[in-house]
Amino acid sequence: MKKIASISLISFFLASCSSSTDTSPSAAAPAEKSIPIRVAAAHKEDIPLFLSSVGRISASQTAEIRPMITAAVRKIHFKTGQIVQKGDLLFELDHSNYQIRVDETRASLAKNITQLRYSQKQLQRYQSLFDKGLLTDVELDEGKKAVALHEAQVLMDQARVKAAQLELDYCTIRSPISGRIGKTETGKGNLAEARSLLCTVRQSSQLSVKFSLPERYLSQIVQQNLNELKVEVTIPGLDNRSYIGTLDYGNNHVDPETGSIALKAKINNEDNLLWPGQFAKVKVQIGLYENAITVPATSLQMNDQGHYVWVIDEDSRVAIRAVNLQDKINEQVIISNGIEEGERVVNGGLSLYPSALVEVVGDAEV
Repeated sequence: MKKIASISLISFFLASCSSSTDTSPSAAAPAEKSIPIRVAAAHKEDIPLFLSSVGRISASQTAEIRPMITAAVRKIHFKTGQIVQKGDLLFELDHSNYQIRVDETRASLAKNITQLRYSQKQLQRYQSLFDKGLLTDVELDEGKKAVALHEAQVLMDQARVKAAQLELDYCTIRSPISGRIGKTETGKGNLAEARSLLCTVRQSSQLSVKFSLPERYLSQIVQQNLNELKVEVTIPGLDNRSYIGTLDYGNNHVDPETGSIALKAKINNEDNLLWPGQFAKVKVQIGLYENAITVPATSLQMNDQGHYVWVIDEDSRVAIRAVNLQDKINEQVIISNGIEEGERVVNGGLSLYPSALVEVVGDAEV
């Protein structure tokens, strides 16, 4: 019996040792932990190339309203800031004296026309008597002279009537262009001196934006047809609304003091939300990247060997991919070589390592 008990004790001891050194799969190392990341897909698209600048809005056409005569202001037909159309009545000046001049010159013209007609009939009688030998050459010449003098007087009176009528017409002042009218420099009853400034009208439906670009872009600009270059104008504080226009002209030299070239663009302002003098952000499209591969700028990393991105494979593992950076447009970068359309890249500067297991969190950026 003692022998059987000893054998049982030894068996129990061996079983215990075997249990303490178990190497079954259930005792393997814990599973690899994935790293949460955000991803973005590489896209192929046409990307316009812009140059950015700042500028000021100005009226493309400005008209200063100045009277051609001196007269008192009888009536003002507009309010400051009002939109007026070409031909709209702006001012009425006192025309009393000018109407009198018109009446006087017309009366003088009528008088001299009557005298001319009388002298012409008189000349006809002189000619008849001369043909009958009853009038001398001198007397006939006197008749012709009288007709010529009255003809000249009629012509002079006709010119005076036109001049007087023109001055009378100047008493009515109309807008020469369509636009927004500024404040008046006079008031009802005030004397408006000839050629003094009464107000200013600035064209509002079409405006200009004056800006400049650094001379280093001159070669890219001159390669384009200036009149075909598109310009995007944005006004800060105006809900980032953009206005699309075209270049109107470029200066014919580079400013040596600033190292820039002056440019001007035309934009439509049919909603009349833009005002001359406003600050504007300007972008000029000087080219187009066709079929460009783009990824978010936050996905681009850099080391001592250059730019790279983390690319995700089908097994959700990442690998370093060297890429060539072509350009950065807003929040996107254009990659000229290294990745293909549709490949997924890690979006963000996370601490990763080659072949790391990753887990996508959130929606993929497109």
